[in-house]
Amino acid sequence: MSYPLPKILVYGANSAQGIPVVKQLLKEGYPVRVFVRDRDKAKSLFSESVEVATGTLEDKDSLKRANEGIDRVFLVLPIECRFDVAITQGFNVIDAARDAEVELLVFNASGSIPKQTTNAIAFETKRNVEQYLHKSGVPYIILRPTIYMDNLTAPWSIPSIVHQSVVAYPLPPDIKISWISLDDTATFAIAALKRPELAGSTFDIGGAEAVNGREIAERFTKVLNRPFTYQQIPIDGFEQGLNQAFGEPMGTEIAKIYRWRDAHPEDGAIDVGAVLQKLPVNLTTFDQWIQGVKWTENSV
Repeated sequence: MSYPLPKILVYGANSAQGIPVVKQLLKEGYPVRVFVRDRDKAKSLFSESVEVATGTLEDKDSLKRANEGIDRVFLVLPIECRFDVAITQGFNVIDAARDAEVELLVFNASGSIPKQTTNAIAFETKRNVEQYLHKSGVPYIILRPTIYMDNLTAPWSIPSIVHQSVVAYPLPPDIKISWISLDDTATFAIAALKRPELAGSTFDIGGAEAVNGREIAERFTKVLNRPFTYQQIPIDGFEQGLNQAFGEPMGTEIAKIYRWRDAHPEDGAIDVGAVLQKLPVNLTTFDQWIQGVKWTENSV
């Protein structure tokens, strides 16, 4: 006897982290509802394939409506530089899931969480949201990805790759990181959404291999068939550039993440073997990811 697939609510569906989750769920035939501010953008991304619920993470009524009839939830939170706002957003989503008695909430924390407290809002808001989730009574699975390969297509990285054959990033060239793609992170999320029996689990997830900056340049050289070098972007300049692009203190808060990683290089490389036994995913290598990007079309 076959049963209907669970209906899944996706937060952050218009974001780089949410889009591949929605697309993979739709490809597998899941009924999907997205929670967004901009209905038109969601429709342009997914046409009529999804239900659209509109509102904000501060509006409890819109969250309540969005959760009606939902079985499982995927949550990724937006970048927020105010601690109080970020905490309110996360807590409201969890409360709505609890009130709707959802079967499972999968939370992509968008990064690793240090064991010790830090001065970075990005870390500490996620830490507090995770703690609230633990106590909420909502069945959950938490995913903590490392660094996204797709960051190399960001505005501060792609010009030097396309025009100068330089991979520039705000990390020292010798730090090994288990870089992961957005698509693989989405696949992990969907694997988790299918496994409510794993509720209560937290998984640190990464890519198929841990590589440092020099090795990334070697991968680009091999795949794109021209010589590449790696260059560390000075953190202060990186911070200033992001503040100019997005406004203060966005750049300052993002820079704190990389300052912490610089000071704790041992936390960048992880072994996902045990995770793959519970969440089976075919991981993308750095070579495969580079091959999948249309670099000339992304030039700026």
